[in-house]
Amino acid sequence: MNEYKIIDNLPFGFDFHNRSRKELIKYSEWFYQNKEQRMFELNRAVQQFTGKMLQQDYSIHSLAKLNSFLLNNIKSENLSKQELEEKRKTVPTYITIQDWDLTVESRSLLVDAGIYWGEVIIHNNNTLHWEQFFSRNKNDNDYGHMVIMLKNSQRINPIWLMYIQGLKIIKGTASQTFLNDLYSIWTSYI
Repeated sequence: MNEYKIIDNLPFGFDFHNRSRKELIKYSEWFYQNKEQRMFELNRAVQQFTGKMLQQDYSIHSLAKLNSFLLNNIKSENLSKQELEEKRKTVPTYITIQDWDLTVESRSLLVDAGIYWGEVIIHNNNTLHWEQFFSRNKNDNDYGHMVIMLKNSQRINPIWLMYIQGLKIIKGTASQTFLNDLYSIWTSYI
């Protein structure tokens, strides 16, 4: 069986606010060129770790199986002293920082899960689509990211949502049904 292939071909890291619009458009191109492959890799990971294929039929039911997989496979690793010091330099002293981070594989899985979760919303609400978000404020969390636009200028950033859920999984605060919960919450804004 082939092993899960982590994302290794992003045009740059996730420091979007430091990127030019031209650079960010390369991320959009990467997203559209790799979206199907990343969902394939997600399915490969589920099969590798559980022995069962994820039925990627874009149904709400498929989210429950993916949810269970993520709860059992998102991992963290301790930061080295050097990594911790580098992180401390970027954060004000009054903010507490963790001495750990998600593993590279976990971050890759969460990007893949975000893509699939977004596709579930789009397939079940045919007026929605992915688009790259730009605003005047480069510090907006969604700046340059691929989002799903809703009514009243609201938007969903599925990849960012999954990253947050990954942190909650590590902290033990994620809901056992977080993917379905998020689906219900966000589709209520459509």
